[in-house]
Amino acid sequence: MFGKNFRLNKKISINLAVFGIFLLLSYISIALFMHEGKIILRSDGSFHLSRVEEIYQNLRDGHFFTFIASRTFSHSGVGNFLFYPTVFLYPMAFLRFIFNPVTAFYLWVGFFNFLTMATAYYCMYRFTKGNTTRSFLFALIYTFASYHLYLGLYNTVWGEFIAYTFLPLIFLGIYNILWDDTKYWYILAIGMALLLYSHLLSVYMSAMICVGLFLAKFIFYKKVEFLRIKALIKAGILTFFLSSFIFVPIVTDLIGGGLATPRRCFLWVSTIFTTFQLSLENTAATNHAIGLILILTAFLGWIIANKSSRELAIYALGVFMLCLTTSLIPWDLIQKTPLYPLLGTIQFPYRFNSYACLFLAVTASLIFESIVRLGKSQYTANILTVIASLALLCCYASIVAPQHASIIAAKDSSLSKNTASPVTIPSDVLLDKGNYKNIFTYLIMYGETDYYPKQSFDHNDISSNKNTQSIVKQTVYSKNKPFTGVTTISYAANSITYKLVSKKKQTLDLPTIRYRRTVATINGKSAVVSSSARGTVSLPVPKGHSTITVSYRPNLLYYTGLIAALISWLSIPAYLFYQKKKSA
Repeated sequence: MFGKNFRLNKKISINLAVFGIFLLLSYISIALFMHEGKIILRSDGSFHLSRVEEIYQNLRDGHFFTFIASRTFSHSGVGNFLFYPTVFLYPMAFLRFIFNPVTAFYLWVGFFNFLTMATAYYCMYRFTKGNTTRSFLFALIYTFASYHLYLGLYNTVWGEFIAYTFLPLIFLGIYNILWDDTKYWYILAIGMALLLYSHLLSVYMSAMICVGLFLAKFIFYKKVEFLRIKALIKAGILTFFLSSFIFVPIVTDLIGGGLATPRRCFLWVSTIFTTFQLSLENTAATNHAIGLILILTAFLGWIIANKSSRELAIYALGVFMLCLTTSLIPWDLIQKTPLYPLLGTIQFPYRFNSYACLFLAVTASLIFESIVRLGKSQYTANILTVIASLALLCCYASIVAPQHASIIAAKDSSLSKNTASPVTIPSDVLLDKGNYKNIFTYLIMYGETDYYPKQSFDHNDISSNKNTQSIVKQTVYSKNKPFTGVTTISYAANSITYKLVSKKKQTLDLPTIRYRRTVATINGKSAVVSSSARGTVSLPVPKGHSTITVSYRPNLLYYTGLIAALISWLSIPAYLFYQKKKSA
């Protein structure tokens, strides 16, 4: 008994030490950037930082939930908070109460670096039945892959960046259900729920791959046991309850709501040669690279992986995912096939790089662990582990060095305040705590009109759509003519208030996007709301002075879903405790 407890305590101590190292590495990964106190704004950065700003301002006013944009996104009342997950933006918003926005940004990135390492370590630890060395190496390789750094630190593509954290849980879960121990079916549900809290497109892609793995199991083994199908169904049911509140606005307002959604396409496909070359350069400045270690693993990993059918299958998956990002797949031809509606939603095939990084990192960890095992004693093995870890950290340093250099070089590109007509924020501009708020004087770079009504939507070319222009310019209409009686417009959590004087009773078209659950009051009394020709709020106003407040009121099912999710999360440890007690 003493020996068993000693081994258990030793495992706990080792794992705690590992997580302590992860915390240290997470801080190191962002310390230099925090010291500079500057951000280079690119791609989706203005979109996500505007969402964080809206959440933060609402929290300051004592409102936890954010549904529509009243203070950001040109005060249009756009509901990207309804249809694009925001759960993991809240930590940054909370950090804003303690730190300046630039420091909060880097601490949030560091937090997700830690969370990615911790998740990856846990999953590999489960997968290998307690191999600490391989789990540690896998966590470093996966977290500091150049594509992950591109998503989070370089290009601020945060939906995918957050989703990347939880991909190991998805595939550990589906592996347990289809091939290993079905009693861990809940891991898939947890992974899918966290992915639903992060990035819906990643859920779609992960589900497609899981379906492919299910079909592969059926084809190669000629059957899938009922026990495993049952576990898959249980995981699906738990996923629904853990994330049901995410689906409510999609059902009540998005489906059939006449809103614009991301178009189907296949863009920015690189050749395999370009991917290979850019990966060898070991840079985070491109979406067509996975980094030096993983690209070498893609070409040489079979040498080690072919010793195990399980490892070889994972390696093959990694190579296949990498190929999906390139022109080796005839994406242009697929557009002319029935597969296009299914696959076109992906938009950018390079998004498969997240999955290529995951599976190839599994193989790379096997290679590094094989090198460590060359040590004839535990001491030598530990030294080799340290050397391998330092090599991985050197790779990380070389990946982020150009990003740091670009911050230094961009000192003359500081973002100034926009005082002109609405214009799109420029790319590669420098932010610090002094000019951070200037972001919100511009139209955002990508996504300003996402979830606008179709008649007022344009793919990042707002100047070509008169409806869109009138909304972002906050133009109020009366019979298709600008109305000049507005005296003030004020903004609060999930609401916009217009004070105006009307010379007669008339119908006004306000520049606030109208959804099915959009409501309004006139002088404190409920008003009848309809959609204007541009998809905004239209309502009759009386003669004289009026105070009109437009807001969004979620369906009661939304709050029911939140309660169901909370109960479901609490039920998981209760279920595990019951299972442990039952097997004791």
